[in-house]
Amino acid sequence: MAEPRQSKKNIRKSRHILKRSDTLPNHKKSTEPEIAQTSPRRILYVSLLIFSVALFVRLLYLYESSDNPTFEAPIVDAQGYDQLARLLVGSKVMPKEFFWRGFFYPFFLSGVYLFSGSSIVFAKIVQVILGSFTCVLVYKVGEKIFGYKTGMLAGAIAAFYGPLIFYDGELLSTGWEAFWSVALVLLFLKAASVKGQWFYFVLGLCGGLSAITRIVFLPFLIVGCLWLVIVLRRSAVGWRFINGAVLITTAGFSIITGPVAIQNFRVTGMFSIQPSNGSLNLYLGNNPDTCATLTARPGPDYSAIMNLPKQHGIEDIRGQQKFFYDKVISYALAQPLSFLKGLAYKTLQFTNSREIPNTYKLYTFRKWSLVLRVLTWKIGKFGFPFGLLLPLGVFGLVLNRWQQVVPLAAFLLLYSLSIILVHVNDRYRLPIIPGMCVLGACGLLTTIKTLRLKQWRRLIVILAASAATVLAATLPGPFCLEKLNYEPELYYGVGNYRQMQGRTDEAIANYFKALELKNDYSEAHNNLAATFLQQGKTDKAIAHYVEAVRLKPSCGQWHKNLADAMLQQENIAEASKEYERAIQLNPSLAGAHKNLGDILIRQGKISQAIKHYRRALQIEPDTPALLNNLAWILSTSKNETIRNADEAVLLAERACELVDYKKAPMLDTLAAAYAAAGRFPEAVTTGQKALELALLSGQKEVAENIRSNLELYKANRAIHTGP
Repeated sequence: MAEPRQSKKNIRKSRHILKRSDTLPNHKKSTEPEIAQTSPRRILYVSLLIFSVALFVRLLYLYESSDNPTFEAPIVDAQGYDQLARLLVGSKVMPKEFFWRGFFYPFFLSGVYLFSGSSIVFAKIVQVILGSFTCVLVYKVGEKIFGYKTGMLAGAIAAFYGPLIFYDGELLSTGWEAFWSVALVLLFLKAASVKGQWFYFVLGLCGGLSAITRIVFLPFLIVGCLWLVIVLRRSAVGWRFINGAVLITTAGFSIITGPVAIQNFRVTGMFSIQPSNGSLNLYLGNNPDTCATLTARPGPDYSAIMNLPKQHGIEDIRGQQKFFYDKVISYALAQPLSFLKGLAYKTLQFTNSREIPNTYKLYTFRKWSLVLRVLTWKIGKFGFPFGLLLPLGVFGLVLNRWQQVVPLAAFLLLYSLSIILVHVNDRYRLPIIPGMCVLGACGLLTTIKTLRLKQWRRLIVILAASAATVLAATLPGPFCLEKLNYEPELYYGVGNYRQMQGRTDEAIANYFKALELKNDYSEAHNNLAATFLQQGKTDKAIAHYVEAVRLKPSCGQWHKNLADAMLQQENIAEASKEYERAIQLNPSLAGAHKNLGDILIRQGKISQAIKHYRRALQIEPDTPALLNNLAWILSTSKNETIRNADEAVLLAERACELVDYKKAPMLDTLAAAYAAAGRFPEAVTTGQKALELALLSGQKEVAENIRSNLELYKANRAIHTGP
């Protein structure tokens, strides 16, 4: 008997129904023979259990690590985020530095600070809650791909994974990066079977947030969307639905990234969501001497690399980015074998079992936490837990080739390649860990099942492959970044933070602790000197500046700092020599040019002073004091070859704009410039405003000078008493 025909209406309807089997054709079986449907109640209970365990462990870690000197004194990158967030909360100012790294995290931290009164502890508690929720998402991904047992084990691994716990407690974007890595995979998996257009909008929103957290998520977002289109098309969904889903996803992405790109353009002149340090990071990991660039520590060494474009006369951000990109491209083309060797070297770092440090050495922090000592350690060259998770994860991927593994595998591959292309450390590797927890759980259950079934030949292959993977991930190294001593830098960073807070006694104690651990630490001597200078102890400051210069004589900044201290003691001759030496070593030191110009003015060497002022303005064009000083000389000089009234007006107006016309001496300079240009009514009006400001601020001597100048302007006379 012929089967009854299906109506056209039912055929059309069936095309829009996505079944699990539609998205998983010809798959191999996973560690569990069949993925049974898990009841919503069980999912809720397991999610709450994983969240509770993960939160307990993380809160315990926070409690233990409260003795850590950096707990409420963030260092290096965390210190930068902390300062930006406080600046935005306190003054609503968003400087160029806000776009130096990914935009999302400092903006997020600003919101937390606004709500909590800038509490670092509260921010860390919020982050450990986020990290605990990440563990729940790991469970959800594992359950969706491989089943209930794998998901639960994966969530447990994530809950107890030491480096995840550590970075959840730091003021860094790493915890959010781990969250987005697993959230995006889960969203793509669900999007393959959910028809609601709103879901694609959420996918776009989360994709946008991940991209402004870390730009290297972008390749995965593109590939993930292509995979989703293919899966939807195979499930007989029409192009109309697919096109709508793509448009809605793009709209969600644009709603997040569009305003960021616009604000970036307003602040930096770059219409982009890529952070400004992207090209620099690429250069740090791809040049003929990567060990030198990667091990350059915060301070003059790192600043010297950052300022390479300025040494070639490139001041704007766009030009600086192009400079570093061009350097990398030139290196790759001129030395292709060296470039490829560098990529191989970074691949070994990425797959290494140890936690490769950069600005933080995770193992240093173990002394303050039993949780971290138990969950993160190394014996010889073997590092736990990554050294165990890696082989298990490889098995989970190789032995279970389900189509639904594609989003997870695509993320792990594309993200890993993106990091290897730039440069590698444990923070940058961490976002692959949630996905590796899923594959690792699957690999472990596969091994247990093989043992239970007594499949000895297969078990031997698994064990042999595991041993080979562990050896490959353990034997290489130690790498350049592992050879540094990070503990002195830890105390140096804490001292720097306390110094910015004005807690000078604590700053001094931490600097001395850094010097106790590393007696040739020139950066610590320099900052210790600056702290003594704040306290008015100039002799002690000069002694430490001299020591800093002795330890690092090639550092122009150190010579400039020493000269500044000598200038306070009116040691003009020695200060001049140090400024000249500083400029010789680093021509981009605007402060050295400006201060040397001031000395030359006092010595009557006007032409030389003007050259240094102009050079300083090329480096820092919006410095009010520089603009004001040069404008005054060009307005009042008796020498007609020096006097330039029109330029003086432009410089003085810009200086006054930068201070909102609220500085009496700068308004006085503007009045003098107007008078020099023959614009006496404007000179009188501006001079009167300057006089009012000086009187209101109690600057009696300044007020008397302005009053004298006003008499000249009223008589249509300019000031020509200068040199």
